[in-house]
Amino acid sequence: MERWKGFREAKVVKRVEENKYIVSLYIKVMDEEGELPDYLPGQFIAVKVPMDDGTLSKSRQYTLSSISNGEYYRISVKREEEGQVSKFVFDHVKEGNTIHITAPAGKFVLKEGNKPVVLIGGGIGITPMLTMAMAAEKEKRSSHLIYSLPNTEFMAFRDEINKLSGAHVNTTIVYTRPLETDVMGKDYDEKGRLTKEWLERNIQKDAEVYFCGPVPFMKAMYQNLLQIGFSDDNISFEMFVPGVDIRK
Repeated sequence: MERWKGFREAKVVKRVEENKYIVSLYIKVMDEEGELPDYLPGQFIAVKVPMDDGTLSKSRQYTLSSISNGEYYRISVKREEEGQVSKFVFDHVKEGNTIHITAPAGKFVLKEGNKPVVLIGGGIGITPMLTMAMAAEKEKRSSHLIYSLPNTEFMAFRDEINKLSGAHVNTTIVYTRPLETDVMGKDYDEKGRLTKEWLERNIQKDAEVYFCGPVPFMKAMYQNLLQIGFSDDNISFEMFVPGVDIRK
């Protein structure tokens, strides 16, 4: 299906609260054909939502958090206290509501090839990593998905991550601040920060590395990867905060 230009009306057909902070919206475009343009793992759509006063919100970009299927788009939105749009989406957008979206876009995508991949997601930065892991599993491509988050209270997509863990995809869940009720080996695999030493011990040196997450997390990942021998050619990342250069 040919990609449309600009914003189009779309309907929220399903809403799933992944945890207390993240909600997933399943979206279908309202047109006669009932089809959606395909997209690459890692791409995003821009979203505007009707506010209480009848106006449309500012445009915000959200990564598509499931692989292309031709039936619906899924975005997963973290409620940010300072984020007008994310708060409104989390608090007010329900099944049956109309929102406005663009066709998928973005250059942060899984590169073609057979090279092993390491996918590192911090917090809500797991969304592009998850879709890339799904694509790698489908392609039978060796990959390691690493998800860093505080604890079970912040956990999202556990069932999908568990289904990925298998012959081609290795998964590691890292809790930085486990709750007293969290159990290593059951709820998570590693405790603490993703240090240079941990990365050096646990990821393939011949892999392509992709990562996304909060700015401090990304700065640390970038420097750690350089220090253990990865070149810029084998490092890819996406910023959720525009105008920040993590290389500095």
